[in-house]
Amino acid sequence: MLVYDGITGIYSTQVQNDTVHISSLLPKSPAQKAGLQYRDQFIMINDSSVAGKGLKTRDIKHLLNGSSGEPIELIIKRKGEDSLLIFSFLRDPYL
Repeated sequence: MLVYDGITGIYSTQVQNDTVHISSLLPKSPAQKAGLQYRDQFIMINDSSVAGKGLKTRDIKHLLNGSSGEPIELIIKRKGEDSLLIFSFLRDPYL
């Protein structure tokens, strides 16, 4: 059993047509402070490509979870942006 003590603040994701989107963020979370937004589409989580890979919500959750203070890097496609966006931040401890 894996135990995680760090959170990104990405509360939930939605997988639709092999594409993973953020469906909710915790207020004042590391992800929200970094600038992530509702409906941002995941392309990569750290070194793992997630776009078009047939991943399930639990797979995405596993990639997002980690240790408190551990860095995470997300490559995101955002509607209305021409290029991909890169977000790097540290996971916060669970409350």
